[in-house]
Amino acid sequence: MKLLRSKLTLTLFVGILWTLFFSSCGSDNQEKSSNKAATKIDFHIDWSPGPDYIGFFVSDELGYYAEEGLQVKIKSGSGAEQAAKLIKSNAIKIGTTTVDALIRQELALENEDGQKKGKIPYQSRISKKNTPKIAAIVFVTNPVVLVTQKDIPINKIEDLEKLKKIGYSQKTSVTYTQFMSLLSKYPELKVNEEKLLEKVGWNGPQEFQNGNVDGVLAYATDVPPELKSQGIAFNIKRLAYFGLKIPGQCIAVAPNAEISQDSLQRFLRASVRGWEYARENPKSAADIFVARFPGQNREKALTAINYTMELLPPVLGGRAIPAYTSPERIRDQVKSAIGIVADVVGITVTEKNTQEIVYRMVP
Repeated sequence: MKLLRSKLTLTLFVGILWTLFFSSCGSDNQEKSSNKAATKIDFHIDWSPGPDYIGFFVSDELGYYAEEGLQVKIKSGSGAEQAAKLIKSNAIKIGTTTVDALIRQELALENEDGQKKGKIPYQSRISKKNTPKIAAIVFVTNPVVLVTQKDIPINKIEDLEKLKKIGYSQKTSVTYTQFMSLLSKYPELKVNEEKLLEKVGWNGPQEFQNGNVDGVLAYATDVPPELKSQGIAFNIKRLAYFGLKIPGQCIAVAPNAEISQDSLQRFLRASVRGWEYARENPKSAADIFVARFPGQNREKALTAINYTMELLPPVLGGRAIPAYTSPERIRDQVKSAIGIVADVVGITVTEKNTQEIVYRMVP
């Protein structure tokens, strides 16, 4: 009995030693894994930091990128159109722009003669290797809005005839080009674009407040929160309300970007976590934004974040990631936007052309 007991004791002792040995190896492997150099990514947002990019800032501040083994540096830009050009030329490897800005790049670069009058047929002269790829669509709803004075509600497209002056920032802006896309859908409207539209630069809120314009084109995430923070009453209508089915912000990758598919998927996964955190915790997201950018007005930031949340994809089956990154969903949204953008650029596209562009832009 003593011999049996001693054998059992020895067996148990050896078992504990092996357990400690493997535990030590496991901890060593975990330590080596944690010490592994993070993948560095320079991520360019297409404008200056604002609540409409809150998901990326949340992912950075809460360590979602770090958890995926990424070291992400978020850099500012100078507009969606410029961002689309830089992504197209490989000057930016990965960043945000808008879907319609990318489409304009594809159409305009393939029809460079801007002096031609009337519509010209689309001719593809760019290979798939030279086309940026849309990796995710963040705003499935067009964020461009028309803000009007409180006494001028716009409930149907014909109500645009009530407006005397609509302010816009510049003709190369997404807000201007999307409004022109809308007008092109309703040629029967009795509006004179040259008289109706007035360039106000970045002073849209001031010009609106002073009554110099009775409407202003803007992103839902900038001018409306600015006016609301000053207690100014206004009406707001998304251009999508009138049938302009163009998605907004997207994450695009340059044609020759040196970023692996695995790194891209990890980046997208972490980014979606940030956006979904902001959707579920807008007040906390506002705190994160104000802490990262001191001097910002918290209530204004919170208002902008709440406007932004209305632009996000729906949650599908309890999971948000497929709604952002599903190639099928992205293709559908790109397809719906191509014809509208082509009308403004002055190009005629066929169904075959459209399919070709879609499959060049969506991997």
